[in-house]
Amino acid sequence: MVFVNGKPLRIDAKDFKARFGCHFPKLLAADKEPIITDAIDTVYTMFTGVEDLWASLDEETFFKKTRQCFGFLTAWYIADVFPLYSSGIQSMGGLPVVSKAIGGVKITYADISQNNKNPKFRDMLAFLRTNTMGVQAYNMIKTSRRLVLLRGGNR
Repeated sequence: MVFVNGKPLRIDAKDFKARFGCHFPKLLAADKEPIITDAIDTVYTMFTGVEDLWASLDEETFFKKTRQCFGFLTAWYIADVFPLYSSGIQSMGGLPVVSKAIGGVKITYADISQNNKNPKFRDMLAFLRTNTMGVQAYNMIKTSRRLVLLRGGNR
């Protein structure tokens, strides 16, 4: 476990390949590593607060959960932006499905815009639910101890 400025060491392409390579076999080639590195950089920029969500837990748990969550976020991002590189990840092409029907082929996508006037119904992380990796990250973030304490455990 390595900490830099009190936060777990960032994941890198090697970590990502070790954990999620089976879902992204086309990215295992060395010439595709810049795609993973760019995705990791993007995710760390988009989700800066995730680095602090488990800081109140013991060091090992803090380290593992933070890196695992960033792995899921990176996998979510790559699966949405580069769907042809993923394998075995259920994805909605960037939009979460609210309902679907088989007989009459009816699909309803969720409104992920943040224009909803009622903050009670606004979910700022709804966009993560576009594929199975994003759902894992979403659940980790929503159920993190720090977030539960901030919200009082009621939402």
